[in-house]
Amino acid sequence: MDLPNVSAGTIANVNSVSTFSSVVGSYTLIGGSYYSQTNSFDRHTLMVGEQLTVDGITSDKLYGLDLADAGQISFQLDTEATKPIFLERVGLDLDEAGLNANQYVVVTRIYPQIDTDNTSSYLMTFETGASDIPRDAPTYTSTASFNISTDYKIDTRSAGRYLSYKVTMPTLTDFQFSGFDLEVTTTGRR
Repeated sequence: MDLPNVSAGTIANVNSVSTFSSVVGSYTLIGGSYYSQTNSFDRHTLMVGEQLTVDGITSDKLYGLDLADAGQISFQLDTEATKPIFLERVGLDLDEAGLNANQYVVVTRIYPQIDTDNTSSYLMTFETGASDIPRDAPTYTSTASFNISTDYKIDTRSAGRYLSYKVTMPTLTDFQFSGFDLEVTTTGRR
């Protein structure tokens, strides 16, 4: 999780009771339920952030950590601070799989281990890439859609010594990404 310009955080009580007449905005963008408001002093993780116009944050903020799909804080979702999901990992060398850093590998298939409790949003996008030198930016060569509810693998083709991937999700939803398995072929030393 990455929050812009956060300077402090704590766990504290939040009086988040809203009424129908006090709610501004769309019902779908407000966390919690009528039942979750029976006790208005639930404890939540709170963080303070400052204005950061470069990232589109136009005012100081009080952030409350709340699940996207099963939220309990009944305040309007702040779309300025809530950005689309983006994960990136660069420089995977596969040395723990027994490959040396001087071996050139080609990834041909990925088996992501992803799950979500959300029943309306299953689509993710994977990009794979590689570089030959650790400090070089990877070249991403393949983009694939992955449906968590129906797909079990991604066919791809990325080659290099240091592998990379990006994962994006167009809708804001909670998910668990515990890892993945790869099919790789070593093509010798370069």
